[in-house]
Amino acid sequence: MFTGPEGRIMVMRSEVERALSDVDDLVVDLMNRHASPGLSLAVVHDGEVVHLKGYGLADVTTGRAVTPDTVFRIGSTSKTMTAIALMQLWEAGRFDLDDPVAAHLTSYQLHQPRGTRPVTIRDMLTHTSGSGEGRNHGDLVRPGHGLGIPEGQVIPPLRDWYPKGLRTEVEPGHKWAYANHAVATLGQVVEDVSGVPFASYVRDNIFTPLGMDHSDFERNDRVRDQLAVGYGTKRGRFGPVPYQHIVPEAAGSVYSSARDMTRYMTALMHGGSNDAGTVLKPESLERMYLPLWQIDPRLFSMGVLFMLDSLNGHRVVHHGGGWKGFVTMMRVAPDDKVGVFAVTNSNAGSSWHIADVLLRRILDVPQVGEDLPRPGILERPDRWGDLVGVYKPPPGPLTNARIFAAYGNQIEILAHDGKLHAQALRGTLKSPVRLYPTDPTDPLLFTAKVWHGPRPVEAKFLFEVDENGRAVALRGEDDLPFQLYRAPDWRNMRNVGKVVAGATVATVGAAGLRRLRPRR
Repeated sequence: MFTGPEGRIMVMRSEVERALSDVDDLVVDLMNRHASPGLSLAVVHDGEVVHLKGYGLADVTTGRAVTPDTVFRIGSTSKTMTAIALMQLWEAGRFDLDDPVAAHLTSYQLHQPRGTRPVTIRDMLTHTSGSGEGRNHGDLVRPGHGLGIPEGQVIPPLRDWYPKGLRTEVEPGHKWAYANHAVATLGQVVEDVSGVPFASYVRDNIFTPLGMDHSDFERNDRVRDQLAVGYGTKRGRFGPVPYQHIVPEAAGSVYSSARDMTRYMTALMHGGSNDAGTVLKPESLERMYLPLWQIDPRLFSMGVLFMLDSLNGHRVVHHGGGWKGFVTMMRVAPDDKVGVFAVTNSNAGSSWHIADVLLRRILDVPQVGEDLPRPGILERPDRWGDLVGVYKPPPGPLTNARIFAAYGNQIEILAHDGKLHAQALRGTLKSPVRLYPTDPTDPLLFTAKVWHGPRPVEAKFLFEVDENGRAVALRGEDDLPFQLYRAPDWRNMRNVGKVVAGATVATVGAAGLRRLRPRR
C-alpha cells in the first residue's frame, strides 16, 4: 500500500499479484463448493489486466470451454450501463436528476397513489420510487416477476409491456425497494429523450467507444456465437435452464465477456475513459459514486444505480446480477484503481463469493466474519431488553416482495443462551444468528456473519430508539438493505404459528376424546 491523493491508501501492483498467487486453486475450490460448471474471472489494476481467465465449461453437452471471450448474461450489472447512458444525457443538459420522470417519459404513463409527490429520476436511480418487484400483484406469482418471456416470442416494446402504464405503490423517497421496472423506465427515458432505441443508444455511446465489441443489450451477432449455456438445479437434477428474453432491457439484459468487462472497469476507475475512448467526464462519473440515498450514514447507500460500500476505508462501488442460469458480480475500488469481475453460468452464485474474497485479499482487509467478535468491545446485555421484539416492513406487497422472500416478512430479535440473536421465518436468518457489537461508542450497531448457501455475508443491524431507549425501528443490510419497524408481539408470525398449531392439537385432541366417550 502507499498513500495517494487526498491521503488515500492505495494498492501497489506487487500486492495485487501477491493476492492472486493462488487464484486458480481458490477459484476451483469455490466453484466446487457452489457446483458451478463454468466461470470467467477478470482482475484489473490501474487500467492493466492482471488476471483474465476462463474456468470449466461454457457448454456441458459439447464440452466447449470457458475462455475470456465467452459471453455471459450479466443480469443487473447491466443497470450500471443504463445509468451511464442516463448520465450522458444529464451531462448534455437534457434533464436534471430531480426532474419528474413524467416530464421526460412519453411512451407510457406513470401512475402514483393520490396525494403523493411526483416520482423523480433520482428516486428511480436509487430504488426509492415507490414501485416494487412486479408490474402488478399477479407478477408476484409469475416466474420472473413480469420480466421475461420464452424464447421464440416477439419482444414487445415497453409501451405494450405496460399497457396501462407503470403504477407505483407508495410515496416516493421513503422506502427502498429493488425495482427492475423502474430501471426499465429509466431506459425508456433514455430512448424518449435521445430519440434513439435504447439498445442502439448504449451500443453506439458506451460499448463501441470503450471497445466492448462483444457486448450488447440484445442477443445479436456481436454476442450470439460465444454465448454460454446457463445451468440450474431443479428437483435435484442439474441441467440447462430454458432461455428467456428479458423484456425490460435496461434492467438487466446485457450480454458481455470478461475481456470486455476489463475495458468497462478500466473506464470506471479512470474517470470514464479507457485506451479506446471516453463515455463520461470524470466529474460526472464521480457524481455517480456519491450517495444519492442512504439508509443511514453507517449503513447501505446508493449512488447513481451503483451500490456503495467501504472496506476498512477503501471506497468500493459494485453491482451484481442474476438471471436464469447466470450470476455476476463486479466490484471496483476506484481510488485504489482495482476492479474484480466474475461471472458463472450457474444459478449457484460462486461469482459473488469469488469477487468478494479476491477484492478483500487485494485490499488487505479481513474476510467476512474473520474479525468477529471485535476485540475490546464489551457486550451490553443491559440494553437488550429494549431491543428484543419483532420488526416488520411498512405496508406494500409489491415493495415488500424481497423482504418476504428473504425473511418471511419479519425479523425477530431475541436474547438466546446469553447472547443477542436475529431470526426470521425463512432465508438466511431462519436459524438464529448471533449479533456482535462492532462499535465501542455505539451500542445500537451490530454485525453478523450469515450464510447465503455456501457464501458468507456480513450483515449489519442498526436499531433506532425512542426517547425512553426502546427500539422502534431496525435498519440494516444483508446483501441488500432493509427498513423494518417494531410491531406488537401479537403480530409475530412465529407466535401465530404456535397458537394455530396449539389450537389444532387441542381440536384434534377434543375430537378424539369425544370418540372415546362411551355412548349412553
